[in-house]
Amino acid sequence: GILTGANRITHVKWYRFGKGIPDHVDREEIDQAAILTLGAGCVVEFRRRLGDCVAARLRVRPGDLYVMSGEVREYVHGIQDGQSDTFG
Repeated sequence: GILTGANRITHVKWYRFGKGIPDHVDREEIDQAAILTLGAGCVVEFRRRLGDCVAARLRVRPGDLYVMSGEVREYVHGIQDGQSDTFG
C-alpha cells in the first residue's frame, strides 16, 4: 500500500473553495499522511518553523495524491486563503 507505518489514519475533510488551512504541524502520533485532493487545486506551503520564510511550495491539482512522511512531517504547513493560488 501507499502507507507502511504502524500509525495510519483515514481522515476525510472538505474545505470550501478559497478557504485556506492555517499553518500547523500534524500530530506526532501520525507518522505518515496520504492526502488526496478533490475539487479545486491549491498550493501547500512548508516552513521549518512558524514564522519562517517558505522553504518549499507544492502545487496540488484536483485528483493528485501526495504522501507526507519523514522529516517533512516536522515542517509547519498550510494553505493560504484566496480565490486563486500562485505558484512560482
